[in-house]
Amino acid sequence: MLDYFSWAEFERLSEILIEKLRDYRFDAIVGISVGGLPLTAVVANAFNIKPLIIGIKYYRGINLTDKKPLMYQKISNSLCGKYVLLIDDIADSGDTLEFAKEHIYQHGAKSVVIATLHMKPTCSITPDVYAMKTNKWVVYPWEREYRER
Repeated sequence: MLDYFSWAEFERLSEILIEKLRDYRFDAIVGISVGGLPLTAVVANAFNIKPLIIGIKYYRGINLTDKKPLMYQKISNSLCGKYVLLIDDIADSGDTLEFAKEHIYQHGAKSVVIATLHMKPTCSITPDVYAMKTNKWVVYPWEREYRER
């Protein structure tokens, strides 16, 4: 089942997430491209932190993945001693988040807090902060499938 998520819903859940994040310590933000970029921009703006971007490709379509996540853009900065906030749109299988978290620790991060808009209960990793649980396949307004419906 598909859930078409509007820009208004994105804005509402982003505000919920930002409020929850006020209870966490972080001095660096890493966003996962491509799906996590809109949320990364909103959160980075709210906390006045310039984000770093990591590019990971894993999903090829609805419930279709590659064998493993593929990194196409690495973090170029050192994260030594940093408290990192890792952002993506959804915690689905958890594979992308685990892959990104490991990469961030390899760059010297002291800790990693994970934040997503949505979290699926079947995910292998539970984000520290999320705005909403879902069992549906979420189609975000920045995705081609959203515009082609």
